[in-house]
Amino acid sequence: MPQHQHTLFIKLAQIIDSLREKSFYSQDKEHQKRFLGLSVRQATALRTISVLTKEQPQGIPLKTLAARLQMTIPAASLLVESMVNKGFFDRSTNPNDRRSICIKLSAKGQKNFKEICTTMDQFTEELILTLPEQDRKDFERIVEQLFQTVFQTKP
Repeated sequence: MPQHQHTLFIKLAQIIDSLREKSFYSQDKEHQKRFLGLSVRQATALRTISVLTKEQPQGIPLKTLAARLQMTIPAASLLVESMVNKGFFDRSTNPNDRRSICIKLSAKGQKNFKEICTTMDQFTEELILTLPEQDRKDFERIVEQLFQTVFQTKP
């Protein structure tokens, strides 16, 4: 990867990290405390489950979560167990395969995720609105292409 492209991705990661941090610290102390107990991997799993259950509200198979997080199934199982114990995830028998489980956000997980996302969405929208309209459209198109490439999804 040329140095310029590498620098762009580093800057993009720094922008996202800054938005997350700003969103986190704008929350009240009690909300911050609830999230301080999560590792980066757990927070990523929380976000991933939230996104994937929009398409599969009954829950996500453990195998799907493991693949999306680029983890082994045993490692993902341990992660899910820790999130169930913290009250962020619920798990149930997969209705399509009784030998496997499905994971979704618990009521507590939904509430906490919604709180942090609402604030981050506001900060992100403010940032995006600083761009001219055509640049916003180009940015949306490029992000969608990158997402599809990374996660091999269809438009």
